[in-house]
Amino acid sequence: MHKYLCVQIAGQHDVVAVLHPSRIGRTAMGRMRSMANDLRKYGAPALVLQKLTDVPFPRLGWNRQESVQRAQRRVFADVDAVYKERVAPLAHDVEDINAPHAIRLLSGLKADVVICLGGPIYRAPLIKATNLMLNFHTGISPIYNGAGTIFWTFANKHVHLAGGTLMVMNEVVDGGDILAHYLCPIEAEDDPGTLFTKAIVGGTKLYDRFLQYLSQGGQYVGIPQTRSFFNYRGFEWTVGQTLAVQRNIDQGLCRRFERAEEVIEYWRLGTEQAARQALKDNIARWVCNA
Repeated sequence: MHKYLCVQIAGQHDVVAVLHPSRIGRTAMGRMRSMANDLRKYGAPALVLQKLTDVPFPRLGWNRQESVQRAQRRVFADVDAVYKERVAPLAHDVEDINAPHAIRLLSGLKADVVICLGGPIYRAPLIKATNLMLNFHTGISPIYNGAGTIFWTFANKHVHLAGGTLMVMNEVVDGGDILAHYLCPIEAEDDPGTLFTKAIVGGTKLYDRFLQYLSQGGQYVGIPQTRSFFNYRGFEWTVGQTLAVQRNIDQGLCRRFERAEEVIEYWRLGTEQAARQALKDNIARWVCNA
């Protein structure tokens, strides 16, 4: 999905570099340390329920990894070859995106805008090293913030809230000023994997539109976030949610919520007050249509 974003943006805009943080904790020792920390924090029962979500056994419900990979193979089929040709020469691997050398690298690039898609927590020195840093969160903020939120909408039968948020980056996870919302198109046969993939495509579209707007001299407004309605952490997703998702798929949940995509650009509304009112109106509309 990150390669898809890079390829699409590089096709429309002047990309000066791509920074790839290392996948921390992927070694055997790193995984053991992570599991030991989780055991201390959350206890054995919670850890067992969480780890069961990775077991590819049908009776344990929907499998996130298989579902997302299947959807992304279909949508992003040719992206690796294009990325290798157009974007890879611009890529830099950095072990820790918040480390001093990464901050110096980013600052030296003199980019007008830095765009992000998930990742670790971005600290203040990194954010301040550039003109403007943006993030796309695959959840409708401030309703759904945190980890895996588009999957939670399906588990909670809130599939009409599947989508994403373009925001200004800050140090709070998914807590930056809201610039735009993207609501995924929903078809009867969708599942969380296809909706997540559609959200990535929609987030790429929002980035392109916002960057085009800035390049034409447009002035933008953002909406400061209040407390989120739901804010999930990774360990909270357990086998209970995978069973709920599979039950909702079997019952044809998405048939009740079929719709076309919707793009909402608060950034164009001129004043924070107007943007804030539009967000309130949309939240009321989504809640009433649940």
